[in-house]
Amino acid sequence: MLFDAEGNSQKWHAMTVKWWNNWRKSPQAVRMITGPDWDYLLDTARLHHEFWSTGNMGLEAGLRLRLQKFGATPADRTSLGVEVAATMPDRVGESEEAPTVGNVTSIDDRRTRLALEG
Repeated sequence: MLFDAEGNSQKWHAMTVKWWNNWRKSPQAVRMITGPDWDYLLDTARLHHEFWSTGNMGLEAGLRLRLQKFGATPADRTSLGVEVAATMPDRVGESEEAPTVGNVTSIDDRRTRLALEG
């Protein structure tokens, strides 16, 4: 669950849920092994959510810079010196809830856990 400035709960934008699940299943996910790695990605998810929810193009540059650190594009991975195994992508348009993979949790589970710890 996500909270706005007034403390009201709201759902994550559907594109952000899909984006998070793509990251959870990505080869890059196994390289993110610490809590701060996932906290940074969670903060990036908040920007992603705002970008898709509001259409605020002013968020795009910051979002792009944050994603670059994770190796989002082939060029990003090249500059980071990261290689990933090639796999066939899921079919476009499929909406499925990704299962938990290794130590990678869903965005809602992560947000809930952080809220309870804080």
